[in-house]
Amino acid sequence: MAGFYEDMVAIYQLCGGSSNLQASSLTTVINELSRETEGVLVEHLYKSLKGRKYLIVLDDVWKTQAWDDVKLLFPDDHNGSRIILTTRLVDVAVYANPSALFHQMQFLNKDASWNLLRQEVFAEECCSSELEEVGVFIARSCRGLPLSILVFAGLLSMAHRT
Repeated sequence: MAGFYEDMVAIYQLCGGSSNLQASSLTTVINELSRETEGVLVEHLYKSLKGRKYLIVLDDVWKTQAWDDVKLLFPDDHNGSRIILTTRLVDVAVYANPSALFHQMQFLNKDASWNLLRQEVFAEECCSSELEEVGVFIARSCRGLPLSILVFAGLLSMAHRT
């Protein structure tokens, strides 16, 4: 977990928490933070956020224990601060806040995956049967994940259509 705390403090400082950061490089900041104990880093982060309005995004949380490990780092001053947690697991979302609304993403089916890829790559152009066959295979390989499809579409849209 120490790496997480180091990342959090470094990100905070990069976003304006430290006025002398302009004179330091990221490497210097990370080296300085790596000498601190986990407890010092936790205290520094908490004190830095105390009384301030913040937005924290915790992306791709897989375990309830991970939420338990980090939730106390963020002061709850009832000042409009928010923590956004993304997870693939409903039980983690419910555990983090049983009364909160959450949005459960669905994977795209094969047709929707191909339609998204085709629209992003070809827009209004026609797609040859050979390219369609390859495109359907690529879309299927993305396993219904829109971001994966869009990444491939971005790459394919720059390629020659032969």
